[in-house]
Amino acid sequence: MAPLSPARELAGETVLLTGGLGFLGSVVLEQLLRLTEVHRVYLLVRPKRGVVAAARVQRLLSSPLFHALHAAAGAPGGADPFARVRAVEGDLGAPGLGLCAADAAALEAEVGLVIHAAADLELDAPIHKTLRANYAGTRALLQLAARMPRLRSLVFTSTYWVNNHLPRNTLVPEALHDLPLALAGGAPLRHDELVDALLAMPPAEADAQAAALMARLDFTSSYAFGKHLTEHLVAGWPLPRRVARAVVRPSLISALAGAPYPGWVSGYAGAPGWIMGYSCGFFPSLSSMAFASDYALDLVPCDTVAALVIVAAAAGAAAARAPGGAGPACVYHAATAACHRLPITYAIKHMAAFWSANAPPLRLPGTRYVTYTREHSPSAWGLALGRWVTEAKIWLVGAALTWAGKAREARALANGFKAFSVQNSFRYNRSVVSCAARAAALRDALSPGEAASWPCVFDRAAGADWDTYGYTFFAGLRALLFKQPGDVATAVPHRFVLRPAAAPEAAARIAAALAGGGGGGGAGASAGGSSAAGSSAAGSPRSSSAGASESSEPGSEPGSEPGSEPGSPAAGARAAALGKGCPAGPAARARRAAVRAAR
Repeated sequence: MAPLSPARELAGETVLLTGGLGFLGSVVLEQLLRLTEVHRVYLLVRPKRGVVAAARVQRLLSSPLFHALHAAAGAPGGADPFARVRAVEGDLGAPGLGLCAADAAALEAEVGLVIHAAADLELDAPIHKTLRANYAGTRALLQLAARMPRLRSLVFTSTYWVNNHLPRNTLVPEALHDLPLALAGGAPLRHDELVDALLAMPPAEADAQAAALMARLDFTSSYAFGKHLTEHLVAGWPLPRRVARAVVRPSLISALAGAPYPGWVSGYAGAPGWIMGYSCGFFPSLSSMAFASDYALDLVPCDTVAALVIVAAAAGAAAARAPGGAGPACVYHAATAACHRLPITYAIKHMAAFWSANAPPLRLPGTRYVTYTREHSPSAWGLALGRWVTEAKIWLVGAALTWAGKAREARALANGFKAFSVQNSFRYNRSVVSCAARAAALRDALSPGEAASWPCVFDRAAGADWDTYGYTFFAGLRALLFKQPGDVATAVPHRFVLRPAAAPEAAARIAAALAGGGGGGGAGASAGGSSAAGSSAAGSPRSSSAGASESSEPGSEPGSEPGSEPGSPAAGARAAALGKGCPAGPAARARRAAVRAAR
């Protein structure tokens, strides 16, 4: 059997990527552009606060994550990697994905691989919200995929948390899990019947019915339950036999371990927010820690997850050529608890050492960094007492900040603790051990020349080292999120080096490349276009407060949007986009009205 070659399988291919502005999706996009010769990557992107899709994508591509490609884009005579990207205006929560007819037709005609990395990541969202975004949005994408004659491979990013109904520390195989689904007092239901029934109910009744069902099944999160249902939707959707499908379940997605930017992290969701809460003193004592001393902190670097997603897509494309079709959906775990276990006791010891030597810009009064000095089993009263103590400190600090004219910082502190408290809760003390044997088999199947480029398992065989990774992660958090650049003191060397965003001339080139393919509805503008324009594309419980179809873009600040400045490159891309792609006439206005109504 020939070795698996992602470079060969993806060369000349057209990819549709959802969630490309989020943390995982942005790293998938960077790897596709840097490591493969994909012909084109379409990004399905919502307009946001009046900023069109192309302007949002331009900001992403100008961020430091893409620093290795910024130089390549300006090399004399070289192909511009960003010319392969097309922004397509759409919305997973809208009828027909919010696509205009021209964009839908172009995607149907051109796309050969679909990578679905978008999701609403709110752990405890109302059931209507999570099902509309994650289940119904995926169903609409599958309906589009079924009309793609060139489609060979589809990858759905789920979460290891779909297994949180299993007993604590269960070894979980890479397989789908069936559950007995039924409403209270009702007959058994298929997943689609259950979803349609819940969405037909008034919101309060649907929440009550879903809560009762999740309690019977021992699920602790509407996000995880919705993802569980969506896995079965993806696996059973009637696609042609030639189309391979894969489900990738990441654990706690964390900073990059390697290229192109070790230590890179773009937002507070999930592990970064929890670690930053620790650094600010949100744990007043060991009893306030929600995780027992036998807990495995299942972190996985984002570049590992992205590599596994792309390699799974390539493996699917190769399998699609097999006689008889691609076969059933394959499930892959992007996780470390089984192959490279990180005890929480070990992780917390290193966190305490780092933040003691590298103080964050704000710590609550009386902060001392808690470590596991004894065996610990969390209790409801211990968590409640710890929460009360921390809330009192935050109130005092917030009042002082507000008095000093820093009300925004006070609100950020309070909101950060609210989000932190959802994850640091008794019901999430449920470590499951996700077997990664299939992911390791994919790695072992890679051609020798490509194996180093696709680190799709983070274990000792890959040279993974928790000490170096941990300090690289913390150094990245300190510089990128706390905005404290400069040298840091660590017990072992770290790999973080602060990288710049694109220089103005590079940002202008990126904006021009996006505008050349159309921005508001780039697929329609580029369909059948010249080769010069485009030849050469939360797994895990990662958020706990406000969910969104896309996570914060790399380099973005809360409450701000790129391209608002007159004459900026992003503004130029936006202006060019307005005249390309889908028309901005009555039909487009009606489509946008449908999007708003769907929400």
